[in-house]
Amino acid sequence: MATFQAQVNQSSDDVTGQNAGNVSSSLLYQDGTVPQYAGYRFQNVTIPPGSTITAATLDVYVQNTSYDSPNLELYCQAADNPDTFTDGEDWFTATRSWTTGKGTWNATDTGTGWKTTADFAAALQEVIDRPGWTSGNAVVVGTKSLTGCLMRIRSYDNTTNGLGVDAAYLNVTYTPPASAKPAIYYAMMAAA
Repeated sequence: MATFQAQVNQSSDDVTGQNAGNVSSSLLYQDGTVPQYAGYRFQNVTIPPGSTITAATLDVYVQNTSYDSPNLELYCQAADNPDTFTDGEDWFTATRSWTTGKGTWNATDTGTGWKTTADFAAALQEVIDRPGWTSGNAVVVGTKSLTGCLMRIRSYDNTTNGLGVDAAYLNVTYTPPASAKPAIYYAMMAAA
């Protein structure tokens, strides 16, 4: 069993919006009155091809207790190495395709601070199983609000605790294939 963790590390790697995305918002808004979307891109995901994903979650920083009730679906972008977001892009419904697998995070009054989403291992497995997947590629996770969702999540651009400090984390537990090199090998290759 192996683990992987990465944090959103640039302004254009998280996005919020109903249709046209906003990459410079300090909060990622998701209300259930109309579907609203948030996206998170994680760079240099060093999970070897052929791995079995046993768990995949996000850690997100919930802003306040008036907006702390998630009812969200979590998907991954069905792409080998997705690009970062651009301001104004209709990224969820028009320009990107999404996995069939998903997770659903439903809770009430979670409180503020760091919270862990529901598992979306099935979605991430679809990405890792793609023929073009290579260790070190990027992964995009997209969330869609459902009825009753009220969420405000801090983005990379939130400066409450310092720029980027409260950006989302991707957490993965996986079993590498028997023929895979150690995770440190992929990390070193990606850094070279």
